[in-house]
Amino acid sequence: MFVSEAHVCGRCNGEGWIWGVEQKEDCPICRGCGELFAKVTIEWTARSPGGEPPRAGSDQRSRVYYQDRERAKNKTIKQLLNNH
Repeated sequence: MFVSEAHVCGRCNGEGWIWGVEQKEDCPICRGCGELFAKVTIEWTARSPGGEPPRAGSDQRSRVYYQDRERAKNKTIKQLLNNH
């Protein structure tokens, strides 16, 4: 695991607080400290029998996202080709 420390919180800009309804409140993202750190973990998996590497986030939502993105890209390419 790789840890990257001391990143300024983007929600409170490192202040540790945000304005609530009438008063300052601890930032819900950094919990009042103003800084965040990232933990990056690599998960190693084997290739599928067909040789295709698994896509990131192999759950159903990710598959639908990638399929929709490919459809949109192909549609855009077809539109560009038809316009010229």
